Amino acid sequence: MNEKTKLLELFKKAADAADMFKDDKREIMESDRLSEKGKTQEIAENFRQFTEAMEGYREQMLDIVNEREKGYTSYYVSVAQTRFSTNGYQSALTANLDMIKQGYAGKIEIMAILKLYKDDDLAYSRVEDVMHQVKSPYCNLLEDRLTVKKQLNAFESIRQLIKAKVTSYLAEQQVYRPSAESKARLKKDKFSREACYFGSGYAAIVEELNDDLTINSPKATLALKHNSDPNTTYHYGTNIDVMKAEHNAKSKRGTDSKK
Repeated sequence: MNEKTKLLELFKKAADAADMFKDDKREIMESDRLSEKGKTQEIAENFRQFTEAMEGYREQMLDIVNEREKGYTSYYVSVAQTRFSTNGYQSALTANLDMIKQGYAGKIEIMAILKLYKDDDLAYSRVEDVMHQVKSPYCNLLEDRLTVKKQLNAFESIRQLIKAKVTSYLAEQQVYRPSAESKARLKKDKFSREACYFGSGYAAIVEELNDDLTINSPKATLALKHNSDPNTTYHYGTNIDVMKAEHNAKSKRGTDSKK
């Protein structure tokens, strides 16, 4: 089973557990056989078990991401070691950069250089910088690429989402059916309970990742630096807050238009 499928199954299990806790809590509150104290104790015990379950799911999910990142970085470290230990690597790159700086590189040469370094993030970035510095007329040939930096950002974004969302807070979070334009909806799914529970980050995991957790587009939101910042504060129930804000904004606009 691939990493993405494992991750999505664990998100589903967390959502299932949240639904079950809420159903049990509702039955307990409506029970005639339990005193108020008994209801409180039973709900507290269920919540303890639910919290432990969330901790377990969270750890399993983080292990999946960490192991995948470990394999990914190991491969690219090996590739970089080979490049850096090759005598001709730096001299060839320097010569190519000088050729661009001095204006000797025409469209054909630029196309060849970009193709040569398309899988080498460091070299491609240096070529890109030089082309911008000399205001090369061929800057339109530069591409927005899938890079190692973006992929590492994505791994961290997934971790931050898991840490923020797969928590005991799910026991209190309500699930609303989102409006058509809400990010809690998936492109290929009219309604997703998991997207409502875990927000737009879950939708991004579904839509932006390949089976091995690599991003499928250079424009993937998971690859954005601010999304992978450990200092970013994630609001629990963000999607719900967004929907409420949208509703309030529309109501306010309607009220203002009547004035």
